[in-house]
Amino acid sequence: MAPVSYSLRQQAQEMYKRKAVESAQTAADLKLHLDKYHAQLKEVQVAVSEKTSTLQQQSFKFKRIQVSVVLSCIFV
Repeated sequence: MAPVSYSLRQQAQEMYKRKAVESAQTAADLKLHLDKYHAQLKEVQVAVSEKTSTLQQQSFKFKRIQVSVVLSCIFV
């Protein structure tokens, strides 16, 4: 009866080893995906920051033009 018990124990150990390897591979794959999405997020953050800056500059110019137009209408 000992050989059967040993065989089952060995099979269980091999199964756990396979599961550990599979889990490690899954973790590595998930890390790659996380890194990829993190890089994409950084790119989007930079793009949003640049667009926000551009919009702020345009808004400032537009307000200056509005003031100029109002002042020119007043003094005409």
